Parts: sequence; structure tokens; C-alpha cells
Amino acid sequence: MMGKLVVWIAEKPKVAAAFADAMGFSGNKSHAEGAYISADGNIKFTWAFGHLLRDFQPEEYSEQFKTWDLKTLPIVPEKWRKAVTNFEAAKSQFFKVKKLIEQADEIVLATDFDREGEVIGRELLVYCNYTKPVHRVNITAMDKASLQKTVNSTFDGTTGMPLYYAGLARAQVDWLYGMNLTRMATILGKQQGMNAVLSAGRVQSAALNIIGVREEEIANFVSKDHYRLKASFTAAETSFSGQWLVPGDLLNPEKLLLDIEPAKEREKNLKGASGTVVRCSANNASEKPFLPYNLSEAQIECANKFGFSPEKTLSLLQALYDTHHLVSYPRTSCRYLPTGELENLQATLDSLKAMDPSISETIDGLDTSLRSDAWDDSKVGAHYGLIPTSHRGDLTQLTGDELKAYTLIRDSFIIQFMPPAEYRKVSLEIHSSEGNDIFMAKGSTLTNPGWLEYLRPAKDEDAGENEDSQEIPELPAGTEVIFDSLTILKQKTKPPRYYTDATLIAIMTNCSSLVKDIDMKRVLKNTCGIGTDATRAAIIKTLFDRNYVVKKGKQIRITELGKAVLTILPAAVKSVENTAYMEQQLEAIADRKLSLDSFRSEMVEKLREIFTGDLATINLDKVIPKCPDCGKILRRIKKKDGDFFWGCTGYPECKKSFNDVKGKPELVKSDKKAPAKRKGPKK
Repeated sequence: MMGKLVVWIAEKPKVAAAFADAMGFSGNKSHAEGAYISADGNIKFTWAFGHLLRDFQPEEYSEQFKTWDLKTLPIVPEKWRKAVTNFEAAKSQFFKVKKLIEQADEIVLATDFDREGEVIGRELLVYCNYTKPVHRVNITAMDKASLQKTVNSTFDGTTGMPLYYAGLARAQVDWLYGMNLTRMATILGKQQGMNAVLSAGRVQSAALNIIGVREEEIANFVSKDHYRLKASFTAAETSFSGQWLVPGDLLNPEKLLLDIEPAKEREKNLKGASGTVVRCSANNASEKPFLPYNLSEAQIECANKFGFSPEKTLSLLQALYDTHHLVSYPRTSCRYLPTGELENLQATLDSLKAMDPSISETIDGLDTSLRSDAWDDSKVGAHYGLIPTSHRGDLTQLTGDELKAYTLIRDSFIIQFMPPAEYRKVSLEIHSSEGNDIFMAKGSTLTNPGWLEYLRPAKDEDAGENEDSQEIPELPAGTEVIFDSLTILKQKTKPPRYYTDATLIAIMTNCSSLVKDIDMKRVLKNTCGIGTDATRAAIIKTLFDRNYVVKKGKQIRITELGKAVLTILPAAVKSVENTAYMEQQLEAIADRKLSLDSFRSEMVEKLREIFTGDLATINLDKVIPKCPDCGKILRRIKKKDGDFFWGCTGYPECKKSFNDVKGKPELVKSDKKAPAKRKGPKK
């Protein structure tokens, strides 16, 4: 006899299949209903393909928006509307899901328990006018044991409503900024001869500006010579080195010694002279295991260690999660772990040994009574740090890159049960015999490697020599030392570095260093950045897809098109502060501290200010290269041999072309007749 019908909704088919297997009815799949069905027919587990609904396009709201015109901007819907996706397979599945929702006595949302996942599930219920009970689950891992635990841990669906409102707010503000700013940039660009859609958006434009500003800083950088004085000492049959502490009146505002003469004077006078230890500081220090990775930290590490793009790292972790069931939920922003996970510890460690016997001795040597800083329930939200699951998979089924990503996650978990690394740190303050010059010698000796014995971090190739790694004797105050030799080290100030995948993710995660306002810097330091852990990879990919940036080796470099777009966009649109502020407000909605309506009203007001005030401040001639003959925009074109040249967008009326010099056109005005066909200038 049929009881009440409970319909479960997963975010994608693969998740529904895994749940059906955990619930014992994976063999009963109905293609007609688009669901797995329990033996008694009381449970039907269906799935989406991500978003089955889409937002209306501007022209669907009104015919007047079919034509792109500045006079119609900004476009602000009075009532937000959605339509069924245009993707055929998803459209077909939508109608199956809709029918199941209409039949259901209860719904259980099994989409990701975050903003996006909540919207994917909840928007279907709203669209279908569903008003009956809703429950929810929070999927933390996709292995069978974890899913069986999840099935028995449903909770009130209203718990996810703040996430739904935050997700709606994010989608609506992105629509408002994306649709309006893209139209604005495209229209203004077209007025300057740029016949292309110029994509702009709330987050991507701020990210592009971060890259653009850095390139300007590098281009404008002027290197300065500066000097350090290094001394080699002997005392009590030992030798070590130290640095001259330059008096403040000899330093410039950047705390650099620009004049070599004071260093030369001391080099000459102190060689062979004596000095005295005035102060000896010695103490024990420890280095705890680093926290498990969240998505951003995993992307940074994979970029540094393996050269993976943020998008690739996310793809690998997603496969390890929902295909191989070997790691926990990957799109997490948290690096802490709930103490409840300790219940699975032995099963997880046993699985790790079974899958990779080479680490059996390491696993057996772990102290599972240790509790690293990672175990902190007060710092865990809906999702916790990336860790391995207890699923006993087959590592030979992983690709080489999947194995690299998995090993990264696994090892960061293993070290949580290892002792800290221990050091003995010593510093000596040494005064010259006349007492006028002070030198500092610092050293650190590893006395117990602890977790570093298993997972020693790779040396930073840009770090250079580290004097603190030397071993220094603990000389008591009053000990005499001899200045054996002195060496003047000439150095140059270095320009900022071009962003890489790793450093761009890092600065987007914590953008406080880019902000000048002290109060805003303080607010941003420990809160939101640009985008979220789940969206940053897609944002960066968009910049590449739009040809706003390109890769040169590991460097992410802005293109002429990217520079042109930044020139067109008002300052408020590119502002790191504004974008990070919006992210804070979205978090406030998710935390029940702000309403969707209040946020939306504020964002619409800010958008209107852009079109009424900021638009007049745009300087379109700043970086857009133009043809010196006809005045139209120049476009960078790739030749068959892989080189580039610049051609006029007025072609074929204007056939002028110019050599490409470091990504810019070599502009030389000529009265000569242009060739019939444009093939690029000869070298």
C-alpha cells in the first residue's frame, strides 16, 4: 500500500545515482519519470542538471531592450522572472521534476548546501508553487557510508532559506551589473570603433582591474640600488654571520640604505676589530601542522606545486569527490574540522593504508590522540576542510593529476596527527668595540622535525638565502667576538610581480592589501574577498575566455582589449572595495543579518549612480590605440606564423597596418598608399 510520496532532488544525475545506491534502490531507475524509485514506491530520487531554470533576458522583459541603447540603461526588472532552461536535455528533465514536485507530499533537497545549491533546488519549488513540507540534507562526502549517514540526518528545510535569499541576491546583483555594464561597455566601445561585445560584471571587472593596476605599477616602477652590510664573526671556536642595523637617519622612507659610503666606512674600519655580545636571546619555538586545505588554498598549492590552473584544480577535486568518492566536499571555504569526524578516523586511516601500502608505517606511527588546531567545531560552518573519506577506492583508477591532487589532500590530513616541528631560536645583539655600530645575528636550529619529517614544504625558489637557518652559539652577554670579514651586498629594489594563478587566487581571497582606506582594510582583512571559493576559478577563466588576459609562462598579463575595457568602465565598477563590500552583504544575508529587499534596493541605487554620475568621468582615449591615418580603433591580429600585427578596424577602406612591439602598435603615420591586401607589415 502506497504511503506518502517523498521526492528527493539532487543537483546532478551522478549524485542521485550515488544516493540511490546508498539507499538500496539504484537498480530501479525510471527514465520516464527521471528518477530512481524505492521498492515500495514511496521514495523517488530525481535530479537536476545544475540550474533547470534561467533568468529572463532584458528583451524578454520588454521589447524596448532588444536594441542596445544607453538611454534605456540601467535596466532594472520590477519583478524578477525565470524561464525553463534552453538546454534540451535539462529542459526535458525539468518537466519530469515538475511532475514529481506536483505529486510529492514531502520534498528533500539534496543539492549542495551552499548559496548556489540552495537556489538550484529551492527555485524549482517556488516556480512550481510547491507549499508542502520541505526537508534538507547536507552532503559532506560522497562515499557510501557518508551518504547513508546523510540520509538519516535530514533537517528542517527552512534552515537553508537564508542561503537561498543570499543566492538569489547574488544572482540578481550579477544580472544587474552584468547586463547593464556589458551593454554600456559595448555601446561605448562601438562608438570608438570596437565592433565586439565587451563583457563586464560585478566580480570579473574588479578582478581584471587588479591585474591591470599591477601591470601599471610594473610599467612605472623605477629600480633603486641599495646596500646591506654583512659581517662574519668568530667567537669561542665557532663562526656565524650577522647584519648591520643601519641607523634610522641613514635610511630613506622605505627603510633602505641608498648611500654606499657608510657601509664602505664600516667595512674598512671594522675588519679584524673586536665586538661584544650585549644581549643573547634564546628560546624554543614550534611550528604546528598547517590546517587542511579549503578550495582556494588547494588551488594556490596546486598552482605552485604542479602548475594547475584554478579551474583544473577544482575539476580534479570535483572528480575525486563525486566520481571516486575519495575526498570531502571540495567547494568549501573552511579549513577547520568538526570533532564528530573523529568517529570515522580509524576507518579512514585503515582505508588510506589499504589503498597505499607505502604509507602504512607512517599511518601506524600516528598519534591519534593528538588534536591539532584544525579540530574546532566553533569555526565549522555548513562545510568543513578538505579531507580524505573512509571510502576504500582504487588509486590506480585515478589519472596522474587526480592522484597528485588526492595526495595533497590526504597528506594534509595525516599531519594533523603528528607533533609540531620544534626549533631552538637564538639571536645575538653585537656592538662594535667603539659601541657605535650594532649588528644582529639570528639563527634557528631544527631540534625535532615532527610533521616536517613527513611533509616538508617545498622551498620557495624566490626566497633566496635565509640567514635564520644558520646555527648560532648561545653566547652570554659580555662575550668578545671578532669581525673576521665584512661584505657589502648591493641589491636592487624589485618591481611588483605579475600575477600568477596562485597569487591571483590569493589576492582575490584576501584583498585588504589593495585597499588604502584604513577602516576598510581592517574590515576586509578577515572577511570577504573578491568572489568566493566556489566562483573564483570561473571568474579567472572568463577573463581568459574574453581575451582580456593571456598567459605568458606563468604570468597572467592583460591584453590591449582588457586595457580598453578597463578604460571604458567607471571607477565604481572596478573597485575592489565595492565588490568586496557586496560580498560582505551577501554573507550578511546568509547569516540572517540583512534582508534581500534591503540589499537589492541599495545595489539598484548604486547602479543608478553609475549611469547618472560616473559615466561622465570615463576617458575613452586613454589606452585604446587608434589609427593615425583615419582615427579608427586598431586591433591586434595573429598571423599564420604566430606573430602579431595591428590592423585598422576601418578595413577595407583603411588598409593601414603596424608592427607589434611588446603588445603595442608601432605607430608611424605614413602618406604612402596602402597595399591592396592586408597581411601585416614586413619585418
